[in-house]
Amino acid sequence: MKINTVFGLVLILSMIVGCMKTKTCNLEIKEEEKSWFPYDSTDQRTFINPEDSSILELTFTRLYLLSDDEVTKGNQCRADAVNYIEITDSTGNTSLIGQYRLFKKENSDGNIIKTTITFGNLDFYQTDYRDSTLHLSQNKNSLQKLDTLTIGDSTYHHAHTLAPTDTTLFTQNQFLNIYFSRNFEVLKFILWDAEQKQVYELMPPD
Repeated sequence: MKINTVFGLVLILSMIVGCMKTKTCNLEIKEEEKSWFPYDSTDQRTFINPEDSSILELTFTRLYLLSDDEVTKGNQCRADAVNYIEITDSTGNTSLIGQYRLFKKENSDGNIIKTTITFGNLDFYQTDYRDSTLHLSQNKNSLQKLDTLTIGDSTYHHAHTLAPTDTTLFTQNQFLNIYFSRNFEVLKFILWDAEQKQVYELMPPD
């Protein structure tokens, strides 16, 4: 009786495995799509507080790539690319504060390529990596676009920033607001430290 039961279970499992057919994936992140990332591997940017000249540094890790080799039929193949943002304070302490991510999945109408930028606890996304608008994942609101943003002696056109009513969504790392360039580089961010605002602006290279 036990032998028959075991044989029956083996037969059922064999049938299940036989029904779980897979398909080979051939999705990958192309060079053109990688150009969405505003920073090269291990780029570093220095930010200065104009009030007290304190310094913070953002470092961007190498680009990590991941793609499915095969998936069960009926599922979508996917490929991802991500680089991480680390912040270093004046004492040398480094922590992870965000990431840039591009992900691509197959679709019956063609491949879908979406992006997200995470900074602190907020996620900003594009519905397509060629879209010029960033949205907040938390409420789908679009970021405001500024005609110009002046930092030191430099003027940036069509920068992105949070609407005043959305700045309250920042709850981690004491962030209050962030400003991106039209190409989604970090230009400026505001912290809340010791009960006062601390503005950090991109320091131009020497």
